[in-house]
Amino acid sequence: MVNLVAPTAIIFLNNEVVAEIQSVIKQQFFIDDTMDGYEFDARVIVDPNYVQQIHGNNLRILVIRAANDYTNRNLADLVLYASNGLISVEKNKFGMPTTTYPITHAYLSQIFNTMV
Repeated sequence: MVNLVAPTAIIFLNNEVVAEIQSVIKQQFFIDDTMDGYEFDARVIVDPNYVQQIHGNNLRILVIRAANDYTNRNLADLVLYASNGLISVEKNKFGMPTTTYPITHAYLSQIFNTMV
């Protein structure tokens, strides 16, 4: 069952986002760990149960990778694309994938509650 108040999540974000915007997203989404795509992929290779451990420990991780890199995208709960002050939901395992929000007003519970 998904906890929509404080959901656990693996979130992919495009790597063109400047550090200040990444910081805002980390704060608003209460991110526990941030890594690049190479580190995430390495962790998945070393431990095939890595994704289950993330969800089992109620963590939120942010994976920064190129928007056109589809490696392990199937493991992401959310795939986000941020640009020009907006954040678009490209993939959402729990709701509508094509929603766009102002970055300053985007929260995980809001994105997850946008159910189809």
